[in-house]
Amino acid sequence: SPSDHMLSRERITAIVEEHVQDKEVGEYFAYTFIALGCLRGLFFGLPDKPAIKSFVSGRKLNIEPWQREPERLSVALESYILRYFQYYGPATVADFSHWSGLAQKTAKEYIHKLSGSLDVYQHNGRDYYTHGDTPDGDGDIALLGKFDPLFVSYKHKDWAIPPKFEKQVWRSAGWVEGVILDRDKALGTWRHSLKGRK
Repeated sequence: SPSDHMLSRERITAIVEEHVQDKEVGEYFAYTFIALGCLRGLFFGLPDKPAIKSFVSGRKLNIEPWQREPERLSVALESYILRYFQYYGPATVADFSHWSGLAQKTAKEYIHKLSGSLDVYQHNGRDYYTHGDTPDGDGDIALLGKFDPLFVSYKHKDWAIPPKFEKQVWRSAGWVEGVILDRDKALGTWRHSLKGRK
């Protein structure tokens, strides 16, 4: 039964602390052990609120054999990168890093490995990458909503918004305004106004 292969967070911590003299070090080590164990597929944290309390052995999960392969992370990341540059390209390494949270050094390594699958263009001294056929928008004028991916998926936005107008789009508290875009040039921002039911 699943309970035979389940451990609580408290039990894991207790097992670790049995082998570590310093309690403070033991708590930190237990936290690291759990994180690494989940990352390596040794066990899986069962979703719970407000935090995960129970873990089940990774061997008892219904996982396909390829998911246990060490190269699975590379395969997944390569697919992730190609999809980004297909749907958000042309974009730079810095744009991908900004969007994904992945370090630029790591992103560059993978993008270099994928160079045969990516087209590269230079503009204003930057390399821009695309993958496959990038979707085209319909028409010239686009009314973008607040927090549109076009403005949160790129580090460099100066192709559309001159730096002197950036504060009109990226406002305080991380608010990103809706933008009226004429192909590659922003015409202004827009907001809706609520009055009663209108």
